[in-house]
Amino acid sequence: MKIHAKRFEALLVPVVLSGCFMFNATISVYPADRMPPLTHDDLETASAVITQIAEPAGFFRTEVAATLAEDGVYDVFPYRAFVSFEGGREDKTVSILGMTRTDRREIAIAVRDYERGDPKPSTKQLIESLREALQRAFPDCRVEVTPRRSLRLFGP
Repeated sequence: MKIHAKRFEALLVPVVLSGCFMFNATISVYPADRMPPLTHDDLETASAVITQIAEPAGFFRTEVAATLAEDGVYDVFPYRAFVSFEGGREDKTVSILGMTRTDRREIAIAVRDYERGDPKPSTKQLIESLREALQRAFPDCRVEVTPRRSLRLFGP
């Protein structure tokens, strides 16, 4: 039995080490407690803000948000996607996904780079531009950025 465990460990170590880190940042917009939940118009505003920042930066709109709805992801996931973008030539590994929590108490914009653990300067600028634009669009809401690095097994 110990031999099998050692073989398993010997196989597991290279698998774990073959992984890499993936950068994730979430830009969250939270209405104040006294405010009503976010409306459909608020989601349209957030979508327009994302589009105004993403398209000039070389990103193009995708059907990921619609595909997630069709695939029944929302039966278990507490967020609903409303807009999605992918990077062009310069940022082809970066994606943007705009979501709202099902209770409409948060808009979450996920910016991910699937090949890098640390964001490129252009990705940092994209995140900051999104944060500033969302703060202007939602002045009565709290806007915050949460960056993370996630281990991605079986790296690129």
